[in-house]
Amino acid sequence: MPEDTVKPDEAHARPLHGDPDITELRRAALVFARKLGGYGLARAETIGEELEAGSETLVREGRRLAHDLRERVAKLETRAEHSVRDHPLQAVAALMGVVGFGLILGLILRRR
Repeated sequence: MPEDTVKPDEAHARPLHGDPDITELRRAALVFARKLGGYGLARAETIGEELEAGSETLVREGRRLAHDLRERVAKLETRAEHSVRDHPLQAVAALMGVVGFGLILGLILRRR
């Protein structure tokens, strides 16, 4: 990681017109900037760790939900299959109704 760009050294803290107050103020500003940068880096690391932990939790929860969804779909598929086997004429009638509705809707939309 690159070093801090703000470094309080003697080359940067040359007195302006020999005023010691300005020199002290400049040094204090440089020290403050360095501490602020250090705080920012520490805070960024903390936030990164929190995000990593949160993302792992989200991935785990997503996988659990996907597993639950697969199980529900499998149960619905099984129930639909049993329903069609138990009542084949009703299933064919329902399928014909859906196809017929789609054809009528297609014709209506085609005329517009």
